[in-house]
Amino acid sequence: MSIRQHVFSEIYPVGELSMNGQLLQENKVYPISQGSSIKGYKISPIYYWDITMQFLKEEFLSSRVVYEVNNLEYRFKTGEVGIHHMSFGSESGRMIGIMGASGAGKSTLLSVLNGINPPYDGEVLINGISIHKEREKIKGLIGYVSQDDLLIEETDGF
Repeated sequence: MSIRQHVFSEIYPVGELSMNGQLLQENKVYPISQGSSIKGYKISPIYYWDITMQFLKEEFLSSRVVYEVNNLEYRFKTGEVGIHHMSFGSESGRMIGIMGASGAGKSTLLSVLNGINPPYDGEVLINGISIHKEREKIKGLIGYVSQDDLLIEETDGF
């Protein structure tokens, strides 16, 4: 063990490390690939994404998209509540699933979240800009493909 390694291990004692379940040996180079993680008894896991972000942090933060839903409520033209007050937020690199039974309001929710229908109360923001009040400022940031366009209808009698 070199003096440098010895000093480093005394300052930062991590013990044995493994990558994807394989024990790592000192003085050996290991390639790290997407989806990999490094784990040890005395450290929190280090993921490929964590390492990548150290190099891309500035670029990522400048191109980040922040999506916020604040106190959103939607009512149909009849005055009936279609979406009760709700709030949530997310940002680039995250995926959100919307699930529910038939008639639960998934399509109604999506139509408000993507700017087609305006909310009765609350707001939907992208990087602090209202998608309903300042539509021209966020042009090109929202894409929506309706479910009908994704389904291939089956036909009888090929």
